Amino acid sequence: MPNLEGLGLQNFRTFRKKENLEFAPITLITGTNNAGKSSVFKAIQFLVDNFKDGIVTETLDFKAMKHELGNLERIYNRVTMEDFKKSEIPDSQSMYSKLSDFHKKNNDYPSELPIFKEDEDLVFAFPIKLGNSREISANLEIRYELKRFIPKNGTKEDLIISHDIKDIAIVKNEEYLHWSNIIGFREYHDEPGDWEMSTSIDLKKIIQLIIDTPFVEIKEGIEPNKKTENYFTIDLFSRIKEYKGVFFDFPFLKKKKDGYEDFTEKLEKGKSLFSDYSEITEDEKSKLSAIEEKITTDLLLGRNNSQYKILECFKTNNIIGFMGDGMERDIVSAELKEKEPDEKQETSEKQNLRSLFKNPFQTTPNSQLFTNLLGAIEKDFSDIIQKKIDSLNKVYFLPTTRGRNREWFIDEQNSEDIQIARDFSAIYLKNHPQIENFVNFWIGNGEINDLDESENEKQEQKGLKIGKKLSVFRDEAIGLTKIFLVNFDGTRTPLVDLGYGISQLLPIIMKIAIIAYKHQLPHEYDFDNRDDSHRQTIYFSPSTLLIEEPEANLHPSLQSKMAEVFIDAASRFNIQFLIETHSEYLIYKFQEYIGRKIVSPNDVKMYYFNHPNDVRQGVKDEYISHVQIDKDGSIDYNKYFGKGFFDEQTNLKLSLLNIQRNLFVEEYETIKEELKKSNDTLKDYDSKIEELNQELSTTTSGKSELEEQLNLIKREKEEKELEFQELLERQAEKIDEYTAKTDYSRYLTEIERIIDKTKINNSKTLKYLSTGKYLLETLDDAADFAPVIIQYGRAVEFEMIKWMNNFKNSVIPSNKTLWSLDANYKNKLNTIFISLGYSMPNPQIIGFEMGTINEKKICFYHLRTFTNNSSTDYKFGELTQIFELLYYIRSENDPVHNYCSVPLVLEFSNYLKNIFTNYNQAERLFIKYRNILNLRNCAGHTYSDNVCSSDIIDKNTAERYVAKVEAIFSCL
Repeated sequence: MPNLEGLGLQNFRTFRKKENLEFAPITLITGTNNAGKSSVFKAIQFLVDNFKDGIVTETLDFKAMKHELGNLERIYNRVTMEDFKKSEIPDSQSMYSKLSDFHKKNNDYPSELPIFKEDEDLVFAFPIKLGNSREISANLEIRYELKRFIPKNGTKEDLIISHDIKDIAIVKNEEYLHWSNIIGFREYHDEPGDWEMSTSIDLKKIIQLIIDTPFVEIKEGIEPNKKTENYFTIDLFSRIKEYKGVFFDFPFLKKKKDGYEDFTEKLEKGKSLFSDYSEITEDEKSKLSAIEEKITTDLLLGRNNSQYKILECFKTNNIIGFMGDGMERDIVSAELKEKEPDEKQETSEKQNLRSLFKNPFQTTPNSQLFTNLLGAIEKDFSDIIQKKIDSLNKVYFLPTTRGRNREWFIDEQNSEDIQIARDFSAIYLKNHPQIENFVNFWIGNGEINDLDESENEKQEQKGLKIGKKLSVFRDEAIGLTKIFLVNFDGTRTPLVDLGYGISQLLPIIMKIAIIAYKHQLPHEYDFDNRDDSHRQTIYFSPSTLLIEEPEANLHPSLQSKMAEVFIDAASRFNIQFLIETHSEYLIYKFQEYIGRKIVSPNDVKMYYFNHPNDVRQGVKDEYISHVQIDKDGSIDYNKYFGKGFFDEQTNLKLSLLNIQRNLFVEEYETIKEELKKSNDTLKDYDSKIEELNQELSTTTSGKSELEEQLNLIKREKEEKELEFQELLERQAEKIDEYTAKTDYSRYLTEIERIIDKTKINNSKTLKYLSTGKYLLETLDDAADFAPVIIQYGRAVEFEMIKWMNNFKNSVIPSNKTLWSLDANYKNKLNTIFISLGYSMPNPQIIGFEMGTINEKKICFYHLRTFTNNSSTDYKFGELTQIFELLYYIRSENDPVHNYCSVPLVLEFSNYLKNIFTNYNQAERLFIKYRNILNLRNCAGHTYSDNVCSSDIIDKNTAERYVAKVEAIFSCL
């Protein structure tokens, strides 16, 4: 359980209506500027200063405090204060007159409760847990009321506003369980003054809560030992590795605790006070009901009492004073009444006189039960309040400006940084290994041993990398402190000579060390099961550190690292952190640790503060939003943060990306138009070449001139083809140049979820696929999605080239020689078709020579060239013929003969089976998606091919193409 479980505020600065904040081991407070985030910290500081010794003054103290709140007008909500000044509240409506009215009215309506809530009250509330291990949630509420005063002969303009304490209460679900209304403070000349108050308790409601809430047995807490000592001493990352996460608030030495066991065990249903009386006679029920009504009425009316400190009013004997004329005497008197009928004839005065001379220890079962219950409540309430005061005394604060450029820290100057330097100098780190490890690890490199992807040991640096350690010089006689940073080379640098960011960061590390030092709890344990063997270990009592803007003047990487520092300190030293921040890097890191299941979402809370004006104007529904962090670390940023926080960086990035994207599209379109023109030029050359060939075939004269002209055109065409190839390269380079400027890591992750990255080339194929995916998501819907096709086509092309080259190197030379013979080659193919029961296809469909580019055929010449010439530069279109061959010779009816008659293709098939986990599925996909080649060439070359129905490739076509390629690669 954290040191501060939460805080409720009403009418404190920006808080107008009551808001309750629950605190976790780490609580982040963020929001817009001037929204009131600092009000939470100032309220805690204010309460620490005012309540550290309990409530001993009638009014709040504003003097000589670090919160610098100044005066009443500066802490009260401005709107509430102005409304109060303008209002006309009659004196009869004050809290005291309401209480007096209630007392009069209560005689007739004993079950009615007073209402002390007021919208203009200044309220401080603390979450508490009643019932010990029953943990009944409630709030300790302290109210101050405004008072108005116009001096004699003054006017309304002379109105003076003051305040004093109004009441203190324990409240659950807006219902009061216990309350003390403060009448006033009485001062004496020769002894301390005391508070006059009227204290009431709704005992019936408390009893019902105790009965309805089951006791949760707490097992014996963990006893600190060698293992826990190790946990607190090793660095954060070693703890994560060893314990699979981090833990907060170990239940050290906690015992089973109830306090109400006697009451709940002895309470007999239907026979005891405050029960439902379901099992007793009407006569008995009448008697007990009368007792209950009297006790209920008296308790709600309250008893006047006096206390030195207001918080002492939670002790039951001050509420009722049961050892004097307490309620248990009334119970005894009522229950014995029927047994002493002679007393009925006596006057009330005589009856009271008789009771005074009775045995003071005379009891009945109900009165004894009641007495025990009051004692348990007294202890419970008293412990709760004391714990709350103690928690305020363990709160520390670091402002935004934490360090100053000074070489010597002089005690007399008494500033925050001087106090830190003096306190840190008092720690001899060598004697405190847990604290020393923390300080040196984070200030230094923070070296840890880890494993790389190949399970080889490597060393990582996780620290802040400021220096090796801190060295302290202290002259106690004259009150001087000087702190040096010991650099990695052994030299020393005074703090004054460090950069401003580091000078703000080091006080955080030092303050954590100071708090840990102050809250050490030594514990001796038996370390080797011998009676005389004892060893001392250290664990830490809970404390709280409030830090404003820990990211101030820090590089983003260090801002992120600070989250790890806080997780380490919270886990290691039981320090609760309340952090006011605007750093998305800090928040992202906490999200990461939650997503990685190192930290539980319950251990990190976050609140976002909207500007109060936005709430008043209806722009925002809530002043404070509790930001839900899901177990995977995700946050609905739009729901909680709105515009200008997480989305600001994204918007700026998006703006820049849009500029870059638009420029890319513009330059890409320019290259595309050049490619179209170049392709048209090549077609013109083809037409001219065909015309000259026809002319040469028919002419009988001037052939030499025509041949010279033909050769010239062919040479010009070759030059244009080179230019065309250069444009294609420029096109691919332009895509690579653009995508290299972008962060496509998210799409890289998506591809890795679909495809086993160990089965493809990580330097090229993975990049082509992920950048293609990025382009698919980021190009405008109406844009040309040809770049997506190109990237995915390049991925397929690159992998196929790799497969073919690897296969080529694995083919037996004798087979290559055999298959390179034309006759043998053609006969073998003819035999294959006959054996599979197919007739030889039409030569116009299947040719054994290169043929022209317009022929629709399967060109086996490419396979022969592949086997015969190792230096051939294979193009994408030529490689796919291998897969086309597999398609045409496969036998669905006779799987035995499938590929078995073709030695070379069989070897290639076997090779592919080693590549694909599901070869048959991959083969079917290649057959189904035969347009991968055509669409790729269409996107990369020109838009005149009949595969493309328009001048651009639309998004739907690109999405289908991407799905096809990913389906093939997912079979790897």
